Amino acid sequence: MCNKCKKQYVRETKRKLKYRLNNHRSDIRLKKPTAIAIHFNDILHSSEDLTIMPIEMAEGTEYRRHRESAWIKELKCNYPFGLNYYPLVHDDKN
Repeated sequence: MCNKCKKQYVRETKRKLKYRLNNHRSDIRLKKPTAIAIHFNDILHSSEDLTIMPIEMAEGTEYRRHRESAWIKELKCNYPFGLNYYPLVHDDKN
């Protein structure tokens, strides 16, 4: 969640949350073309505005993905209200 504008992003992971957070911080620092990095590199934001918290523990890839979709809908995380499905511009030359 962004502490400044309260936009949220939901994503399932089987990894430890601390490793996922480290990936997001790295993406921000390296200015990668991800929704999280773009949002937190905006002139009005910084990585200090990023908060991460677990929502639910779920076993199994398919079940996690099902729950991910449900939480995205429940928390209204779709762009422009949230950061999920952020419209990224991809450079096909890379």
